[in-house]
Amino acid sequence: MTKKRTPRNKDVQGFEYIESESILHGLRDEYSLSREEHYILYSFYVEHSMYGDQSNRKRTFMDYGWDSNETTKNGAKEALCKVLPLYGNDDFGFEEDDELGTYLAATSLSHDAVHDLSKERGVFSISGEKRNESYFILVFSRIRNCLAHGDFALRYNSQEKMVIMENHYNGYIKARFILRLETILSLAQTVDKTGVLRINPNQAGE
Repeated sequence: MTKKRTPRNKDVQGFEYIESESILHGLRDEYSLSREEHYILYSFYVEHSMYGDQSNRKRTFMDYGWDSNETTKNGAKEALCKVLPLYGNDDFGFEEDDELGTYLAATSLSHDAVHDLSKERGVFSISGEKRNESYFILVFSRIRNCLAHGDFALRYNSQEKMVIMENHYNGYIKARFILRLETILSLAQTVDKTGVLRINPNQAGE
């Protein structure tokens, strides 16, 4: 059962990252990304990250063909919710650091429950985030961090390709989530209204 850890100092209240209790601990990939899948994931989420100043090659919604960069005004929120319904969904929690332990347990994302890949779910820290930050931009950021640092595992649920991800920073969990590979790819493709990503992956980097 997931439980809160003693904070490392009085100013930090969070769910401590312990490698031996990581949801990724001991997991090995069960499938590999295709060249095209790898290109889309790393181009969209890492190289051209939409979050803050994570990338000097940042792209915005307007770069992808939307009328504005505000998801509540440009229609992107509704489009993305058709792919991944984050809002009003008990399977996804966006919580302050001191509440993460409770929600990790509630969504079966403790270490001893990660074998359950039957549904998409996740818990994300919003501590230190802008109050008006889109949940989708936050999720994109956490996906970026996991891809960039190798904090993910590619696993099957029956024949369905799933991705288990865990983001930690300064010794504390910032996100744990499980998504279908198809969902992660579809989110990128939904944002990409004008086909910026539709480059032959064999020519990427040339």
